[in-house]
Amino acid sequence: MGLFLWSSGTPRQVIDIVHNCGLSISYDSIIRLITSLATKSMAANVVTASERHLLSYDNIDIPISIHVEQGGDGAPAKIIRGTFGILYDLYTKGVGEGMKIEPILKRFATTKGLNFATDVRPSRTSLSNMQHQFKVILIRALTRHVRGFQNYAGHPGLQHHARRALPPGHRTIQHPVRVSSIDEATIIGNLEYHDDLYLRQFMQTAGQLSDWAIPCINDQLTNSRIRSAQERRSADTDAWNRRQVFQLAPGLFHLCLNLVWAVLHIHRGSASQLGTLKYFFDILNGKNRLGKENPDYHTLLMMLMQILDGLALNAWTLATGESNLDTFANSSPSDHLLYEKAGWILQNCATPTPSPRPPPSPSKNAKAGTTDDVPEEAASSAGKRGKSRPKKKRTGKDASGSPASELPGLEEDVVLYNVQCLMRDLLYVAEVVQAIADGDFGRVEDILPQLTMIFQAADSNKYVMEILYLIHNLKHVWTPEFA
Repeated sequence: MGLFLWSSGTPRQVIDIVHNCGLSISYDSIIRLITSLATKSMAANVVTASERHLLSYDNIDIPISIHVEQGGDGAPAKIIRGTFGILYDLYTKGVGEGMKIEPILKRFATTKGLNFATDVRPSRTSLSNMQHQFKVILIRALTRHVRGFQNYAGHPGLQHHARRALPPGHRTIQHPVRVSSIDEATIIGNLEYHDDLYLRQFMQTAGQLSDWAIPCINDQLTNSRIRSAQERRSADTDAWNRRQVFQLAPGLFHLCLNLVWAVLHIHRGSASQLGTLKYFFDILNGKNRLGKENPDYHTLLMMLMQILDGLALNAWTLATGESNLDTFANSSPSDHLLYEKAGWILQNCATPTPSPRPPPSPSKNAKAGTTDDVPEEAASSAGKRGKSRPKKKRTGKDASGSPASELPGLEEDVVLYNVQCLMRDLLYVAEVVQAIADGDFGRVEDILPQLTMIFQAADSNKYVMEILYLIHNLKHVWTPEFA
């Protein structure tokens, strides 16, 4: 109880009151206990650091007393900045020689870089799996919001396909290390923190650290500084001093954080534009909380998932022809039928293709064999959503391969196109968030090419490069055992 009170930020006076009530040890005893626990934890961390492990760290701001007298430059700061690191046990410690740094560096030296067709463009297997995952997401909108479908939630045939998932019940062991007063906000700060952590706290030598790769997962800015440090130290004596032992990957929370901001940037629009996020925020009374450039992640994600569920439920009414989905539930549809209807929704409601409005009755003077049509390309870029595109003439056969009938000009439905683009991008967000929650990093890898394109459309070039670095490492640099 004492540790819980202290870690929750409970004031000392309250802890002493609880202690006098016999519910906790005293504040002084808690501090002695924390010191003892910290010493034992660091002894265990030294052992972990000598084995195969993963490192992650970030800056930390520690507020101190707000009653500091403002006495000029010599007054103590109200916030102390430092760096907080965590070691993680690897899921598979038996990769053995696959984590040797020398073969990894040789592969990096001989690689020719990325090829879009073979490396970035998703494979047929990845696309097929993503289609299935999207269908499951659409079906789960029914199980969450339609009472008659609640018993479908645990149906074994309506689950995500595992690609490379962790075993059920697996929990990664974490080893927090002492907070350092070194600020990692600079390249020099990162280099100093590495030395402080491994050479002083873990009591290792550069020679011991130069044989094995250390997976290092951080936010994009930290990874960028580490890469700059590697470039600055590229001519140093060994793999540790060159910092080549750190094999970098983006933190998935930060990736999701920037992904929802990117989707907001692309689809924000205005409240008067049907099908934009601001339009839906206005309906859901979320415009005040989400009006900022980079709003709170959890609030924004919750709102985006509500919008996706609403769009999905509306699409189900179109796919089934039932205005009341309880009626559809009463028919006890099979899982095969649900997948079939979900596929229809993906094709017609979440794929941004030219969507003409219903044509008027044919004119007697219409010329047979000609029709006005919209461009074949669905979208040139996300930044052009909401704009009508010029019409093209088409002769011969229609999209189904049958002779084109006497049809007048078809005008593109801009609102439908906007909603299709929005629903598609929200499905990507829902899939990557759910894949992380399920611990299935194979599903995350399947979706990396599409995430790259979303970030590119949102002008988020830093995360474009971060994901391309990861794809390059997975396919060309890291040994198969390590990747």
